[in-house]
Amino acid sequence: MVFTPYRGSLKKNIFQVDNQIFPAIQSMKDTYNYILIDTPPIGTLSDVQLMRGLMDSVVLVVRPGWVLRSAVEESLAFLKKSGIPLTGGIVNGKIPLIGNTLKRNIQARKS
Repeated sequence: MVFTPYRGSLKKNIFQVDNQIFPAIQSMKDTYNYILIDTPPIGTLSDVQLMRGLMDSVVLVVRPGWVLRSAVEESLAFLKKSGIPLTGGIVNGKIPLIGNTLKRNIQARKS
């Protein structure tokens, strides 16, 4: 496993400012079975749109209590419309399991 941090500005879209990223990712595809790229949320910047040709699929990461359900639904709709396959999802953070807290959290998320 190799981690390659990006040291540029997070305010700028890496795929718009760094023309070398595309050939680098393409060459990594010959070496690695999986390449994971952490991008800003879908809709924040156009990373996903720009990377479309490089991606085989997407794993959507959500954090309960931080991400609105509507934002997740919009992201899923965008991926479907763009023809980008969704491999799965990751829940980042914890859901409390104390007493009735879990039950309340689940009910709140359903509404």
